[in-house]
Amino acid sequence: MDEGRRKVLVLSGLYIAFLCGSWLWFHPYFVSQRVRGQISIGASAREVERAFQIPTYDFPGSAYCGIDGPPVVTRIAIDESARIPILPVPMVMVTTTVFCFDRDDKMVGMKSERWFDEL
Repeated sequence: MDEGRRKVLVLSGLYIAFLCGSWLWFHPYFVSQRVRGQISIGASAREVERAFQIPTYDFPGSAYCGIDGPPVVTRIAIDESARIPILPVPMVMVTTTVFCFDRDDKMVGMKSERWFDEL
């Protein structure tokens, strides 16, 4: 095996290892666990904004808080944990967490999910 082929195989192996590690690290379950370690249900919107440096938006409706989400949602905040490129496919893996707040600006729910976006 020549030097060029060996370098390509090593780089390909490193990229696959990075992608697998990222896939696990940014899995919605693990992201939710890390978020719960920083903030909990009942926290105020200001606490969430400070902890994650994200703004809150007026958004009536509970569609973004999951099927089992609370029905009294008036505001949400969205935290994007990662945008990992999936090469050579022109896509990125995105993991987001949606925080849901009621009329009193108290967090009543959250949902982490993964989706794919085209570059």
